[in-house]
Amino acid sequence: MSSQEKKHTLLKAIGLTAAAGAAAYGGYGYYIFRTFFDLSRSSLHTGGPESLPYGYGARQEWLDHSDRQDVFIDSFDGLKLHGHTFTNHSDSHRWMITVHDAGKDYHSLMDMIYEADHRGYNVLAIDQRACGMSEGRYTSLGWVEHYDVISWVNWLVRNDSQAQIVLYGTGVGGDTVMNCVGDFMPKNVRAAIEDSGSAGVQETVLQGIRLMHKIDGKLFMPSVDMYLKQFLHFSMQDISTKRQLHVSRYSLSMVGKMKSYRQAWYLIISIPALRSRKSMSWKEQRICSAIKLKIIISASSTLLIPISISDQIHLSLHTERCFLSGYTGL
Repeated sequence: MSSQEKKHTLLKAIGLTAAAGAAAYGGYGYYIFRTFFDLSRSSLHTGGPESLPYGYGARQEWLDHSDRQDVFIDSFDGLKLHGHTFTNHSDSHRWMITVHDAGKDYHSLMDMIYEADHRGYNVLAIDQRACGMSEGRYTSLGWVEHYDVISWVNWLVRNDSQAQIVLYGTGVGGDTVMNCVGDFMPKNVRAAIEDSGSAGVQETVLQGIRLMHKIDGKLFMPSVDMYLKQFLHFSMQDISTKRQLHVSRYSLSMVGKMKSYRQAWYLIISIPALRSRKSMSWKEQRICSAIKLKIIISASSTLLIPISISDQIHLSLHTERCFLSGYTGL
């Protein structure tokens, strides 16, 4: 074999290797995209309601006698979105909008809906896009969904111009709520609570790759981002939940869970509490003095207080009261 033929063979081998590497790179990126964002094919998100404690007793009676109905709106990109209203307080303008985790539906927050109803709230329980009775295939892990929530807020304000609204989201729903508070919403939105949200879309994906495959996934983010641009029309480089929190004008309380404590509920602290201590309990003041804003935003605080689901509703009342009293410094 001549030297020219050897050179040609070597270049061909290098080309085939590069092509195989590029295909593997793109293939892994698509696998990650499908796993985290495509709810029709993902194994991480499971559809349908969770087991609900409504088969007997007072809660079943409450559910049977609630004034509730299905409602629908159109999203900004043409999807039909579903919500379910609980309006047992016709003379009240207090509303809570509940936003569930990815791959579930509004039933998964029935405990919160029950507690909110018993504290005087009407409730709009929404199905996020691609979940429940809402149309769609993909989740954006809270980014595109926050525009849907704003659409629901606008719908609610059109139907009740005096509405005083508290947003509540858990998991990806918590991410959705955090993105909402950094955007423009009607003044009817008084406060928000996020439960077990993440630091952002890219952070969620990177953590998932580490848990699943024990590798650092940063190298593959450009590939995943390519599919995000193609199918969901945004880039992870252009969005930031942390930035949304930095510019938030709303009173936001953050709640988290720790597996080591058997999934008990934990209060972290209200972000506006870092700006002022007015109307705060001694316990909140003590935490406020110990936590900096950058720690809150990165959700890395370990100063936690156990609270119950019922206490979360009390937290929303306190957060809303603080907002109305002006203690956020706005």
